[in-house]
Amino acid sequence: EKNVTLAAKAEGSQLFEIPEERKRSSMIEQFELLLKRSWGEATRNPMRVRAQFVQSIAFAFIISTIWFQLGDDQDSIQDRNGVLFFMSANGMMSSIMGVLSTFGNERSSFVRDYENQLYKVGPYLLAKVACEAPFYFFIPLTGCTIMYFAVGFQRVASKYLNTAIIMITLNYAGMSMGLILASTFADIAVALLVAPLIIMPLMMFSGFFLNSDSTPVYYSWIPWISPMKYAFSALATNEYTSLHLHCEPNEYIKVSIDGLERTVCPFEDGDTFLETFNIESALSIAVCQMALIAMTGGCISLAFLALRKLVKKKL
Repeated sequence: EKNVTLAAKAEGSQLFEIPEERKRSSMIEQFELLLKRSWGEATRNPMRVRAQFVQSIAFAFIISTIWFQLGDDQDSIQDRNGVLFFMSANGMMSSIMGVLSTFGNERSSFVRDYENQLYKVGPYLLAKVACEAPFYFFIPLTGCTIMYFAVGFQRVASKYLNTAIIMITLNYAGMSMGLILASTFADIAVALLVAPLIIMPLMMFSGFFLNSDSTPVYYSWIPWISPMKYAFSALATNEYTSLHLHCEPNEYIKVSIDGLERTVCPFEDGDTFLETFNIESALSIAVCQMALIAMTGGCISLAFLALRKLVKKKL
């Protein structure tokens, strides 16, 4: 009986063969086979996953040693802002670049299999996402947990849980954006060149460098498509809400109130400082988390359309 190979053979990888009549198998059957193949390839090449874990832990270690056990004085405000920004930036950048490096290398095999009509675009993309999903859950969770307790964020279970969910959903959103780039450009080298051009504007309008009220009107749409904006807004709201702050003797400032000069502490609590960010009132922590989830689904859908267009051009 004639057999056809489900995917191109990679060095050291296992082949999955299916009978000729099963080339017209259902989408679910294609998804199951492709998921099995993707998971097998991932487990046979553990170095990639280990490298991602090491990268996450190394970044967490660097952040933790720089900002170890922050206090609650006025200087700690700037330190907290830096930690929250770098957590958001690293979460998005590492996930985007990680997908570009792995998916881009595998895409040529997919294109060849698609030309042989072995499976559809949808099952392949969903199997790829499903295979990567556990790694993009546990890797950011590991780094987030190390940083959260080493840096000294608020020791409240609900706040730690919110931070973990934000970082995980941010990584999923970054992964899906990476899929769009990898599916849009035929040459992965071009995708790697374009990626910084996409990442930098999203970073600039995250709310850390530029206050939302200062955003030029012609760029006002960019913050709403930036995963970093939702992540940074949610992380800042989560950390500064109900945070007690105090002033060291040299941190008090003199102000004139009703003609009288008084010495006051700039920020006595995190809620007061949070108002300086001018975060939109609608962007609660839950809304930001849901926005990141919705962005993940939307980007995966766009990646599907881009990948289908890409392979049809080659036919």
